[in-house]
Amino acid sequence: CKLEGFYGNTRLNGTDPNTLRPVMALFRATEPSDGNTSDLTATCVAFDKYDTASGNRKNRFLKLATTVDVDLAQGDILFPACGFDATANDDAGDIWGAFTIVLKTLIP
Repeated sequence: CKLEGFYGNTRLNGTDPNTLRPVMALFRATEPSDGNTSDLTATCVAFDKYDTASGNRKNRFLKLATTVDVDLAQGDILFPACGFDATANDDAGDIWGAFTIVLKTLIP
């Protein structure tokens, strides 16, 4: 199948500074064999950040979305990662959100 992208929204809460922007990425790794204890090597296949340049983003819903065209192999593992675009001044902030991953498959 193909990874077409993702879309969703986030809400930042308790961040310091209040101008932090959310960042969302999807990573891909091949499925390890049974009993494999090696670390996975993941590749970033989709990425977006909220790109409004300035202003208070605390307690606001912020849209994240990207469109890509990435071939996936059977057994590939997709996993998301969220974060901030800069260093926070404390560890009290968090991100809440919901995302949809868009896949395209061939229907014979």
